[in-house]
Amino acid sequence: MARAIRPVVMFLLTAVWTATALADVKAFDELERRQGSVGSYKALVIGIDTYADPGIEGSPAAVEGARHVADALKGRAGFDVKLLINEAAGRAAVMREFRGLARGMGINDSVLVYFSGSSHTDKAARKAWWLPSDARPDDPATWIADDEIQEAVNVMKARDVLILSDAALGDTMFGATHRLASRRDGEYYVELFNKRSRWAMISGNVHPVAGEGGVSVFARGVASALSSKGPCLTTMEMFSGMKKELRKSGTMPPRCRSLRNTGDQGGEFVFLLSAPAPAPVVVKAPRIKPKAAPVAVVKLVPPKPKPTRKPVDGRLKVSSNITGAELYINGKKQGITPVGNIALKEGTHEVRLSKEGYLAWNGTIDIERGKERSLSATLEKEPPQKGKLFVKVKPGNASIRLDGAAFKSGGTVEAGTHTVKVSAPLFKSGKAKVVVSSGKDAWVEVFLTPRDSFKGEWGHYVYIKPGTFTMGSPDTESRRKEDESAHSVTLTWGFFMQDKEVTVAQWQAFVDDSGYKSEAETAGGAYALEDYVWTQSREYSWKNPGFSQSGDHPVTGITSADIQAFLKWVNKQSKYTYRLPTEAEWEYAARAGESAAFSTGACLGSADANVDANASWGECPAGAASNGTLPVGTFTPNAWGLYDMHGNVAEWCRDWYGRYPQKSVKNPTGAASGTNRVVRGGGWATYAYNARCAKREAVNPSRGCSEVGMRLVVEIPK
Repeated sequence: MARAIRPVVMFLLTAVWTATALADVKAFDELERRQGSVGSYKALVIGIDTYADPGIEGSPAAVEGARHVADALKGRAGFDVKLLINEAAGRAAVMREFRGLARGMGINDSVLVYFSGSSHTDKAARKAWWLPSDARPDDPATWIADDEIQEAVNVMKARDVLILSDAALGDTMFGATHRLASRRDGEYYVELFNKRSRWAMISGNVHPVAGEGGVSVFARGVASALSSKGPCLTTMEMFSGMKKELRKSGTMPPRCRSLRNTGDQGGEFVFLLSAPAPAPVVVKAPRIKPKAAPVAVVKLVPPKPKPTRKPVDGRLKVSSNITGAELYINGKKQGITPVGNIALKEGTHEVRLSKEGYLAWNGTIDIERGKERSLSATLEKEPPQKGKLFVKVKPGNASIRLDGAAFKSGGTVEAGTHTVKVSAPLFKSGKAKVVVSSGKDAWVEVFLTPRDSFKGEWGHYVYIKPGTFTMGSPDTESRRKEDESAHSVTLTWGFFMQDKEVTVAQWQAFVDDSGYKSEAETAGGAYALEDYVWTQSREYSWKNPGFSQSGDHPVTGITSADIQAFLKWVNKQSKYTYRLPTEAEWEYAARAGESAAFSTGACLGSADANVDANASWGECPAGAASNGTLPVGTFTPNAWGLYDMHGNVAEWCRDWYGRYPQKSVKNPTGAASGTNRVVRGGGWATYAYNARCAKREAVNPSRGCSEVGMRLVVEIPK
């Protein structure tokens, strides 16, 4: 890396933003009057001629030039200007202002940043760094790299971004250019204004070259262009008026080109200039011509000029392995290769050839008087401007799209800013912006969050977030049982729960498609309530629970084996994974954040759920008895949107019944084996106190009952 630290003039970053979406200007008078899609203009002007570290030499023309440009911008260009000078222009302050401009301005507005200070360059790497006022010569982390500038442009919402720099920018930043149109009318300015642009202009100076009044040639050129007579000024018009003087003062050729990989769409930044103030009217008084005094006449004889010897030139021919390379000798453009018969004075001359898509060739050649020399240069192709992008996603089955196309993590992409969109079933889609630098790996994480709810093949499902709760009941809860010992349970992964119980109609669809016969139909029948006694009979099954029902009632009379057959059929035709809830999941969802006996509080009455509230208990009043199930969702849901978690039908869980653990647990799934399965929630024939959140029932898995049904949960992929 080259270690030469050299002053940099200001860089000018300009952007135009529209309020909500990029809107077109329809007529030239909108530009003249700054109406319609024309927003406000804001400028950040930075000048540094004094550095905290004495090892960095400042330019005496930097601050004076910054103030000169700031005044010009406040004038006819109509900018709101913020000025940062010397110690106020440290790295943190400059980057903070960049972020503020990107974040705080709308896409109809215009932003301009003008920077003047010192720089560090690396010709081999074709990179450059600006040095803020607190930069340290031996610490690149305190500098501002040109790719940081490029990334700042990438994230701006601007219609147009223009960088003007009286110093070096990395060669890899530049793209294509435009020719200045010969005819420039109102339609020309409107067309350029409406097209998004990302451009940069550099002077070619290694430091601000002081001109008149201590202002650099570049700064004076910018200010002069802003004082032009017309109502509009484009980037190329500004450059056209400056480049002749810049070539005289610069050590390298000036440039005006688009910025690569920043979203340029072929436009140019258009300055809007107010009408200049009219010149004052001068009234001349008549002059009285004085009489001339007599003057002595002295005849002067000019000295005889000394003879001078005319320099004798040499000649140079230049060719390259590719035609059309731009040739510069001592910083001045000589034409497009091949070029011949170039007259040069005796001595050593710097030669540079460049062409879009190729690495620039730099060298020197010695010219002798009266002799002709030939130079053949080989330009190498520019390395691909690409890098690798790695996208880490959750859940693991999420699909990735990069700029609208399918993408696989670890793929090679063009350098620049990209939009990553990630989607997965059951999850809200997510997206992120990522900047990929040439030759480097970029990483981005997009972790999706589950949807609040979704409508699936078997009803509506509500997302139950992970959390910790006390499972079981306290010793003080009335009618509690010994198997309800309170303990802390943490569920580390959320799930979707069916908001209503599985209905008769849904079970009918399963039977119609599969031809399945329930255990009650093929064995001894289900249990139904006859004269307050649970009685098993072949006449009872899911079709006939012992009371009248319709398709929107919860299905009953099904066994654990029946449910497994149903789940196998459901999962075979679904893109989701359905199952029964664990006992812990069921109680967590039933409580919905409530620690009392019910999700409704301390009591549960016939107005709250379909239960037998005929018996009073504790301080809770008695209600009415029930004669069978009701349509699902008849009563008000709990705080998490779940219906009938108390009453209507008790619900099978996937756990084997067993004793609770005596300590805190995570994601419990019940006993490893057993003879009975867990049933929760109580049904239409259950006394209210047996429908408590903590109440557990141990039921033979082969027993079908007209008071027991089910609801499903959907697993969320990790």
